[in-house]
Amino acid sequence: MKCFFKKMCLAAAMLAVALTFSARSARAQEIYPIDGGRTTVTFAPDFLTTLSTLKITPQAVTESQLYGDKIFFPITSGALSLDSARGQILHTGGLSLVAGTSSVRLYSFVINTLNDDAYVTGLVVANGRFLGRVKVFRVELPGDLKLPLDPKDGDFFLSDVKLTLAADAATALNDAFNVRGFAGGQTIGRSLSLVLVPLTADGH
Repeated sequence: MKCFFKKMCLAAAMLAVALTFSARSARAQEIYPIDGGRTTVTFAPDFLTTLSTLKITPQAVTESQLYGDKIFFPITSGALSLDSARGQILHTGGLSLVAGTSSVRLYSFVINTLNDDAYVTGLVVANGRFLGRVKVFRVELPGDLKLPLDPKDGDFFLSDVKLTLAADAATALNDAFNVRGFAGGQTIGRSLSLVLVPLTADGH
């Protein structure tokens, strides 16, 4: 009888391990690598008005392109869950803000939606001083985002994502330009990411 119970306990333990491994595997399979793409940010009119009032000119960093109120950032890599839209999207290029001899360069953006507190970080150089990787924008995904994300021919759009200025970034900008025109929570604009994923990302 004791032997029987020992065997039962051993079997239960093995089953628990198997189920744990299976659950981890299932979660891992939800995450798909990002092959490339680009993120387009359309600046909010109020943000452009702020820049104009402060006589600050936006410029594209190498590999980005600025056209009117839009700027493009190439996507280099990342990983994303199609079921939850949680993940990270890495970019090259960036944005420079220039006023006379003062400038702030923000580049190598990473969109991070791993937690409910989604944000964008970027490397920041203010007037020649490297500030490191800073949380520059808060991210607000659209309320009508349809999940799971459904790639068509290996790509999908993550659209109408609201970007607001993070408090640390606002402080860095105000200090660099010696102004008080930037504030945390200020709407920067909305972004649209064309994300390229493997053709097998739809699970078929």
